[in-house]
Formats: sequence, C-alpha cells, structure tokens
Amino acid sequence: MNEKIIFITDFFGPNPGGIENFHVGIIKNWQENNIITICFDHHIYVDENEWNFFNNHFEKTLYRFDVSNNNIFNQKDKLKEIIALINYIKEHHHVKHILLGNISLTTKLLFQTIMNLQIPYSVILHPFDLETISFFRLNTLKFLKNARYIFIYTNYFYELALVKGISQEQLVKIPFGLYIRWNDNKQKIRDDFKSFLNQHKNKHKILTVGPLTKKKRLDRIVYTLEHLKKLINIEEMIWFVAGSGSEYHYLNELIRQYNLDNYIKLTGFLNNRELGYLFYFSDIYYHPGGMPKDQYSGYSTTLLEAGFTSLPSVSGMGAAIEDVIQNNITGFILDYEDYEGMAYKIKELIENPKLRAKMGQYAEEKIIKEFSIERSIYNISERIN
Repeated sequence: MNEKIIFITDFFGPNPGGIENFHVGIIKNWQENNIITICFDHHIYVDENEWNFFNNHFEKTLYRFDVSNNNIFNQKDKLKEIIALINYIKEHHHVKHILLGNISLTTKLLFQTIMNLQIPYSVILHPFDLETISFFRLNTLKFLKNARYIFIYTNYFYELALVKGISQEQLVKIPFGLYIRWNDNKQKIRDDFKSFLNQHKNKHKILTVGPLTKKKRLDRIVYTLEHLKKLINIEEMIWFVAGSGSEYHYLNELIRQYNLDNYIKLTGFLNNRELGYLFYFSDIYYHPGGMPKDQYSGYSTTLLEAGFTSLPSVSGMGAAIEDVIQNNITGFILDYEDYEGMAYKIKELIENPKLRAKMGQYAEEKIIKEFSIERSIYNISERIN
C-alpha cells in the first residue's frame, strides 16, 4: 500500500487569504506526491473558471466539503461523510501521518475521530488558533497534548504558545513561507483595471491590502492621511486599498466624510494576478498594525508580499510584526495610533527615492532568505515523513 499523509484544513485556495495561500504552497511544493487534502469551504470569492482550474491541478488528491451555508454542528450527515472519507483513505492507503492545517472551525469536530484512528498526527498552529486554547476548552488541550508535533511560526507566537502551556518538546518553529500566489494561475488582468492604475502612474503610490474587516483597523489610513496632507502636496499621491469585506461601505463613507475621495481608492476584490500587478506598481506599503489589548492581532502575510516586491513598509505595532520588518532597515514600525509619526515616515520615503530603494532591497533579501515556502516544507516534512 502507498504511504500517504492526510492534510485537513478549513483554509485552502483558491479562496484568498494568507493562510489559504500558505497551505496551497505547502501542498503544491511538497517533494513527494503523497498528500491527500481534505478541506472545508466557508467562503468562495473566485469565479467558476478559476475554481475549476485550481481544483484540476490536484486531480484525485483533493476533497472539498461545502460547509459555507449551514452550521456544521447541525450537519450530522455531512460530518458522517467526512469521517467516512477519512476511514476509506485509511483502509486503502498506508496513512503514516495526519497533518491539520488549523484547529478551529470544522477541523475541531474531528478531534476524537483522529485520536481514535491511532495514527500519529501533528498540527500547524496559527495565531487565531492560539486564541482558542484555554483551560476551559479541555478537548482542545487534550488533542494538542497528544499531537506528535505542533508547528508554529515566528518567535512571537512560539513564545505565546509556551505561555499557553504547550510543551516545548512538541513545538517546532517554522517560517511562514511565502508562496507567490500571482505566478501560478491563468488569471487575466482586466484592461479597465490597468487603465485605472495608469491614470495614477506618475504619482507617489501607497498600497494597503485588506480584507476590509473591523479588526484590521483600515480606518487608520484616513487618520494618517489627514496628517500627511499637512506635510506634502497630496495631489501628487494616491493610496490604493485592495480587498473586500464587511467594512467596505463604512470605509467608503469615512473617506467621503473626510473629502479624501480623490486620494484613497478602494479597488474592491482583485484576483491574484491583479494583486501582484498592484504590488509591483506601488512605491510604499502601509500596514495599520494590531488592535489594543489583542495580542494576536496585527500579523499579516501582506507584509511578506510587500517585502518580496521590494516595497518598504510603514506599519503600526502588532503581533510578530518585528519578526517581518526590521525597524529603520526594511521599513518603519510605530505605535499603531501615532498617525503623525506614520505621516512623517511616509513623507520621508516619498521624498527620498534612494532610501526607498535601499529599504526595498533589504526587505526583498530578508523575505527571500527567511520566509521561503521551501524552508517551511522542509521543517515539517523532515519530522512527519
């Protein structure tokens, strides 16, 4: 029987998102074609052609379960179907390891099933997963205690996992490997999108990438720009905010109230190819940082993508941001509500193209060296293969 690894996750492409992209990069670049992926779809933002093209790449090694419309707790038949598939794979293959891409949402309903299989299992623990770990959730603690390895990224989240009571013997620190999402698809860049960008090609271009949710605090863009317009001629700049989400209309209204319609442009949802084009088109990346009293917020894979595309970043403080940005070397990190300070740093980068280029070069070198998807795969596969 062929040896297999079962990879189970709630987050997988072509749905957009840093975690989704990270998981796709792991599966696509795994050295041996011995992984069977089971994923649960909660949202679909892509068109049918892209969806089919993506799924065809995996042929018979990808199984999807649509859990987006109803509460999975009430879908007993769906849960039975998922468990039946896992048992079928076990019967027809030599499953040597199970790897969970997260421990929240649907995956947490499989804890007991996985432990009953008597197959070694490991977990990739993401920041939002850390929020779910407490002494009040003994089922989660028991499941993690019995895991072979718990993979976690950045020094910040590694230390936080130790504080949460996870055994140091289990923990393995891995880089959050960057998988370049705009290179591996047949998507097209819309002509009207190119035309829209070309209208601003001679301006100083600042970029922020969503999702547009309340927790991301993208309203800080408006407050920063209010200070920036006192320092520079904002007629010579444009600020792109890429992404979609529940805060789209709120941000749009806020921009209108501050009379910044001509200087902040919400692009809406962009496909991966368009997003890559926008990264390379821009000059500076701005990240709003984390939330006060929220030790998990602020980390964003868009900072990795900004560095990879040679953009210096201006960022508010947040979880693990100092692991990505070297302050005053690849970008600037300030208090997340220091809007005046952020405005001054953006002004400095706008007025000093040599500094911008130098920081961008250092940022690219750091991302390529420290955040490759190959390193992530090596650190995982060496332990579970």
